[in-house]
Amino acid sequence: MGHQRVEWVVLDWDVDAIRFHKGMGVAVLPEWRTCMLSGEDLQAYGQGTQEL
Repeated sequence: MGHQRVEWVVLDWDVDAIRFHKGMGVAVLPEWRTCMLSGEDLQAYGQGTQEL
């Protein structure tokens, strides 16, 4: 299918998962953080009432 990569999230405190993935040759990028907008904040953003 020509996929270029697979990405997923690992919690920074889960050292066993990080060790496991690094052992598979996975690049763990510590400078990236997952961001999430949900609930009332998401609604406000969608309605244009929340400032960026």
